[in-house]
Amino acid sequence: MNMTLAERIKLILKERNTKQVQFARALGISSNYTNLLVNGKKENISDTLAKLIEETYGYSAQWVKHGTGTMASPLAPSAVKLEFIRKVRLMPDEDVAALLAFADALENVPWTCTRQSFIQRTRRERRYIKSLTFVLQTSFTAIFKIQQKDQVKVLLLLGLFI
Repeated sequence: MNMTLAERIKLILKERNTKQVQFARALGISSNYTNLLVNGKKENISDTLAKLIEETYGYSAQWVKHGTGTMASPLAPSAVKLEFIRKVRLMPDEDVAALLAFADALENVPWTCTRQSFIQRTRRERRYIKSLTFVLQTSFTAIFKIQQKDQVKVLLLLGLFI
């Protein structure tokens, strides 16, 4: 049995643990329009909206619009990446710039710890890594609360500890 557009939209909301208002905001559509989609009062959507849902939530535009083809887009980002992208879209440009600088700094860090090697580490080493992660997360959160000119200094200081 083929799912209706309303059922497909409800499935996306459920799988992404997203409220209708969040869905509407992420796609740049009204909450009322989202409600019409979810309640089956709109039976069709534009190609543009289907493509936007694909880019934002990772469901193929063809599946969203017609219920045919594969559900997941071949280029679908993971749920974690989608959540990150959603949060970045809500940030002011200066915060995104600081985040980009931080990501650029991470490219120079040698990441040699695989999941398997992490599991094999001793309990003491894992506690140290968890503590370091907490410090970095706390420091990174603090970056957004300071002046932009000081953000570079904080990032440089963080680089000394990594």
